[in-house]
Amino acid sequence: MIDIANINIYFISFVLMISLFILLYRDYLYQQKLIKSENKYRTLIENIKQSYFFYRHNEKGVFTYVSNSVYDILGYQTSEFLVHYNTYLTDNPINKLVTTYSDNAIAGINQSPYKLEIYHENGSKYWLEVTETAKFNKNGDFISVDGIAKDITADIRVDNLIENSQTILFYWEAKKNWPVSYVSKNISIFGYSDQDFLSGKIIFSSIIHPDDVKDVTQEVECFTEEYIDMFAQVYRIFDSDGNVRWIDDRTSIERNANGEAIFYLGTILDITEQKKAEIQLIHQAKHDELTNLPNRTLLLDRIQNSIQKCKNSNSIFGVIVIDFDRFKEVNDSMGHNFGDKIIIEASRRFNSCMGNIDTLSRLGGDEFVILTDKIEELSIVIDIIQKLTMVMERPFIINEQQVYITLSIGISIYPEDGNTAGTLLKNSDAAMFKAKDDGRNTYRFYAKEMTTKALEHIVMETNIRKGLEEEEFVLHYQPQVDGITGKLVGVEALVRWKHPVMGLISPHKFIPLAETTGLIIHLDRWVMKTAMIQMVKWYELGFNAGTLALNLSIQQLEEDDFLPMLDNLIETTGIKQEWIELEITESQIMKNPKEAIEILTEISKRGIELAIDDFGTGYSSLSYLKSLPINKLKIDQSFIKDIPKDKDDMAITKSIISLSKNLNLSIIAEGVETLAQKDFLIKNGCKYIQGYIYAKPMESIDIENLWLKHQ
Repeated sequence: MIDIANINIYFISFVLMISLFILLYRDYLYQQKLIKSENKYRTLIENIKQSYFFYRHNEKGVFTYVSNSVYDILGYQTSEFLVHYNTYLTDNPINKLVTTYSDNAIAGINQSPYKLEIYHENGSKYWLEVTETAKFNKNGDFISVDGIAKDITADIRVDNLIENSQTILFYWEAKKNWPVSYVSKNISIFGYSDQDFLSGKIIFSSIIHPDDVKDVTQEVECFTEEYIDMFAQVYRIFDSDGNVRWIDDRTSIERNANGEAIFYLGTILDITEQKKAEIQLIHQAKHDELTNLPNRTLLLDRIQNSIQKCKNSNSIFGVIVIDFDRFKEVNDSMGHNFGDKIIIEASRRFNSCMGNIDTLSRLGGDEFVILTDKIEELSIVIDIIQKLTMVMERPFIINEQQVYITLSIGISIYPEDGNTAGTLLKNSDAAMFKAKDDGRNTYRFYAKEMTTKALEHIVMETNIRKGLEEEEFVLHYQPQVDGITGKLVGVEALVRWKHPVMGLISPHKFIPLAETTGLIIHLDRWVMKTAMIQMVKWYELGFNAGTLALNLSIQQLEEDDFLPMLDNLIETTGIKQEWIELEITESQIMKNPKEAIEILTEISKRGIELAIDDFGTGYSSLSYLKSLPINKLKIDQSFIKDIPKDKDDMAITKSIISLSKNLNLSIIAEGVETLAQKDFLIKNGCKYIQGYIYAKPMESIDIENLWLKHQ
């Protein structure tokens, strides 16, 4: 009988043997496949040269394979590298890297590419960028790492070269504000980091000097639009500390297929020191070494520029040559070092006599030249000359030695005395020698009649000063009347000059000169004080004179102490603020309307009324007019005198009256002489009248008699 149990055992054993055979065969085939694949892989990588080599190491960090291309990159034979690789590393132990990688691979963490420093066979340092991939067996066990090492030595060396260079590389996008895609790290020479720009924290256009932004932007746009692919610019930027730095920017433009700018690529070089040296050389070439003033070369350039400016505007300017009298005797007796100190001190004194735009230069020796800015009147030149003379009245004290210096001055005026820089300078020089011939310590114009006018100017100014000291000025008052009722509503205080020799001098002759010389400030203050005292006296007598109209110059308003002075006058004279009306001409307000608005607002806060005198002649804009804290408009007499003959004057007068009504302002007309003029004004809404139709300006006693007559 067959033993069934034994048969089952045999059968099961057979099946197991067959299964084991199949498994072993499949494993054999798998290994053969791996070997074949490995051979193909090795064949492939062994034939890859360029800048890569391949390697494999096991979980212990032992290299089991490296491709032959390691020789092309590092100069080592593969057998040599496999044995001695650890000795070729600079400061990165490979077993530490391998252990770290192995741990990460087992934990499922991918290893990012990293840089590796290694020595070449010839001893030089090389850099590799290593990328690795973990390998696992069929059971999922980590067995090795396959790696590829890319030679990035050239890139690293270029980067190091850039970072150690003074040349900064950049890569901008052709968009608004020029966003930065790349900037080399040596941007740090300006105190910024590359990340400041890459993150957008700092926009490059924001650090360009404001005086250069427009030019830089326009030049970029010009090159971009004209399809020029390379341009160079020199301009200023601010470093992180706010210091100005000069840079040389060389940029190329990258365009798309349509020719549109996409990127700007270029270099920036800090040329600050070079630029400073260049500026210094230019400065030295155009300035006097002793005084640092412009020399003849720069002076001639500036005279020529003034000629061009004044030619277009039909203006005039002056060239003033200054020469010391008998200065050679000072040098010979005291020495040139002593003389140089006098010249330096004199240049400081001369500077104090000039405006902000005028040019003071030294031609050499003891000869200076002043080039005035364009001027309106000859009196401005006279004013400079007088100041020059005054500052030289003080002695020069050098090394405890006291010396007095006088000046001989010559003046030429453009265009009367020449239309070229050389001619004007030559004629000023000739006029200066004429001053020396006439006895020194004086001045002469190139044109004789100009000297005569200047002397008249000097005499008049001297007389004004003397007149103020000796109380030769008097006040006249002209009534302001309600044309409907005939009632007195106010008086305007008008200054007159009773000269002991020349008699009564018209304000038209001395007021402009007083304004030019600054004497108008003293004259205005005398008028204000005298008129306020008189107004208080009238009110104390029971005479209701209405308001006191006082004319103010713009120079008066610009004085720092004007408001305190006004407050003091009100307090000391006892006048009430509501009795005062201050008048300023429209043309003077428009010279500096913003500042005028500020000071007039302060005056208005004190309860003092304000009027615009000579309205219609100053071309003020309505925007400024409505901003002024004014109470009254005064129609200029030039619009009144030809009424009713001149239709244009009538139309302008109607417009001014209408404007005053719309702005809720009072209005008065001056210079009214005829009944026809008065009737026209009243009919069109202007009832306040000032003019000869009622009375001429008169002394205070005559005003009182007029008042008593109408009691």
